[in-house]
Amino acid sequence: MQQIQQNFAVAGNPVSHSLSPLLFDDFAKQNGKNYFYSRILSTNVNNILEIVNAFDIKGLNITSPYKQDILQFVNIKSEEVNILNAANTIVFNENINAFNTDVSGVINSLKKYINTQKKAIVLGAGGAAKAAVQGLKILGIEDIFIANRTKEKAKQIADKFDINYLLFENIKNEYFSIIINTIPVLIGEIGELKVNDKAILFDANYKNKPLKTLATQNNAVYIDGLEWLKEQGKEAYFKMTGIKNNNLYLQNKDIEKIKKRSQRLAMIGPMASGKSKVGRNLAKILGFDFVDMDDIIVVEENRSITNIFEESGEDYFREKEKQLLKKLVKKNEIVISTGGGVIKDDENINVLKNNCWNIMLYSSAEVRSSRINTDKRPLLKGKDVKSTMEKLFSERKNNYFKTSDIIVNRNENTLEKDIKLIYEDYSKTFGI
Repeated sequence: MQQIQQNFAVAGNPVSHSLSPLLFDDFAKQNGKNYFYSRILSTNVNNILEIVNAFDIKGLNITSPYKQDILQFVNIKSEEVNILNAANTIVFNENINAFNTDVSGVINSLKKYINTQKKAIVLGAGGAAKAAVQGLKILGIEDIFIANRTKEKAKQIADKFDINYLLFENIKNEYFSIIINTIPVLIGEIGELKVNDKAILFDANYKNKPLKTLATQNNAVYIDGLEWLKEQGKEAYFKMTGIKNNNLYLQNKDIEKIKKRSQRLAMIGPMASGKSKVGRNLAKILGFDFVDMDDIIVVEENRSITNIFEESGEDYFREKEKQLLKKLVKKNEIVISTGGGVIKDDENINVLKNNCWNIMLYSSAEVRSSRINTDKRPLLKGKDVKSTMEKLFSERKNNYFKTSDIIVNRNENTLEKDIKLIYEDYSKTFGI
């Protein structure tokens, strides 16, 4: 018996950079589960929750800037969430449950190295810094400092957790056996750090490694930010699924595959979600070519989509669609607007997932029915538009979800705002 598909996601802005889908997919494969994980790109928490409801998402990782905003919708908060006033993991069942697995990420990354270390410093004063301080306290570190460029934020955290604080300019006068860096800056910008023998140096951000050189120079233990990501990810997966995972095989080649796919953007989603308009404008900004699959088929067949359906049948159209998609994904620097039903075929899903960065545009049936020209939509001919749209989406939503790399809610923003949102997220991740 085939397992029921369960959907999970990470939400934020920006969000395309998140490696959480790779972690989650690896966990799911190890467990043989029919789980799928996507990214939600949004401008507010309400839009995120609309996507959660539309796709029946069971668990959600929350990243910047919504770790506090999400709490207004939560029924049950874990102890860590109450202490930090921020959540990074939400589980939806009969309640909406909030957790913060960053603390577990800190503890599990550090505990195998901790021995006689008694003096620690956390660099930065944001949410990650608070989680780091809480983790250190649970590990029993007796002397903890928080350091920041400005006094106000450092003192605020110091008072909350009953620890000491320093300004960056003063840390050169102190020795530390544990240094946790939560800011992506060069060491030269925060003073001359002094490191004790057998010290532990830990960069929280997996994209930046400013402590690595210092660790090498002082023969110190160095912990990459990927460890924090992996450890908090293991705990988040457990919270969402109830399954413990200790093995993780995230590899650089998996990250490289994403970079290669990003040269081909595919707009997916139901009819009238704006795939062609968003795709055409996005291609113009990026300097990519733009193609609309339906338009190409119309030209090749010299007849409308409606006529193709009426005269040759849907199966004929779907085969044309499949062969065209295989040709288009061989090109680079291209934005492809797909048809609403392209994801009905498993082969098409595999082609899209292996070759494209897939942007799912979501709009409710009510919003889409107000935009549509039914004369060009053979699946709507002679039917109630809204109810037919709802039925089609219900039948296809799981395929949209498992194909997608990011999902954008188009219920609220203008076309211009959504294009800007997608472009900025894409360019921050892929450096366009």
